[in-house]
Amino acid sequence: MLQDESCNLKNSTCKVTIEDGTILELEILPKHIPLMEPLEFRLKSSKSDLENVSLTIYATNMMMGIYELDFKKIGEGEYITRATLPTCPVGNMKWNADVEIKKLPKAIGARFKFETD
Repeated sequence: MLQDESCNLKNSTCKVTIEDGTILELEILPKHIPLMEPLEFRLKSSKSDLENVSLTIYATNMMMGIYELDFKKIGEGEYITRATLPTCPVGNMKWNADVEIKKLPKAIGARFKFETD
């Protein structure tokens, strides 16, 4: 499931309704999404009891590494993780941020997209 193409994570939270009906909202702070500085990825869920929630971040227009992170629950339906993305001499990187909820017998989740300078 993909975020709406009109949603820009530099301007607002983006939301996706995944296959089991759960609404996931992702926010990246700071909003301008700087490289080589700590970023906070905040996830809100319409279900408060999610377990085994992870985030995989990777660039789509150049290999910049794959960042696999676990979300930590900080409140009812609220989760957080942190990462620092590398700088690139080319610039204008396009990234995917895949949220995955590991459930048996298969994982479900959403893909969010964002860009950095």
